[in-house]
Amino acid sequence: MVAKGNSEALKAYKSESQAGTRLELEKALARLRNGHTKNVPQNSKINASTLAKEAGVERSTIYRYHSAILNEVHRITNSAATTRLQEKHSELIQAEVKAKEYRQLLEKYQADKEILKQENYRLQHRIDELEIILKQRNEIMDEFHKKVNEAKSL
Repeated sequence: MVAKGNSEALKAYKSESQAGTRLELEKALARLRNGHTKNVPQNSKINASTLAKEAGVERSTIYRYHSAILNEVHRITNSAATTRLQEKHSELIQAEVKAKEYRQLLEKYQADKEILKQENYRLQHRIDELEIILKQRNEIMDEFHKKVNEAKSL
């Protein structure tokens, strides 16, 4: 059986050890969040494995003794995912707005094109009419010149 003094000493050692580990985990978490890591690549994903590597502890230690830190990791991960989701959602909304603007512009330009097509058809028809009138006028003028020239020669 363990003596009462030894039991208290073991509890104190365990408590002190957990406090030291917790401090190392908190420092490691801060480094991961800031991107200034020592033991893992910079800008690594924040999860229990990278935190354990950065702090120099076993991953199981986090799960067994430091659930508060693990909850913080989950909160950060979820908030990061939520932030990314919100950013993507915002980008999607902006893309949809742009697409709507482009559709409206396309519809406007197609309507303008149709109007120009009709105007072009009308103008071409008018040109054809005027060419016929000019041809008739030229024929009349040619006949008139012939008659004038015939009258002068008589």
